[in-house]
Amino acid sequence: MIRERQREDIKVAKKAGVYKGRKKTLTAVQVSDLQQRAVQWESKVSLARSFGISRVTVFQYLKGAPGKEGPGTMFLRWTRILALSFRHK
Repeated sequence: MIRERQREDIKVAKKAGVYKGRKKTLTAVQVSDLQQRAVQWESKVSLARSFGISRVTVFQYLKGAPGKEGPGTMFLRWTRILALSFRHK
């Protein structure tokens, strides 16, 4: 019963624009820079350090939001394909 009431209050707050969730760590420009540097094979650890985020967050930005196709999702797929193709030669 309490959880139902809480869910209702959260819905009302979201409609009112009060309940927005956590602010994004990187701006759109920073995300673009992150993706460009990742394409150039810069290590994920050095990317994380230079942007002041965790390595897991780097992968999340490259992949896009969970359950959604972000611009980085195709990037991650192609890097895996390329890595596997070079490994098998």
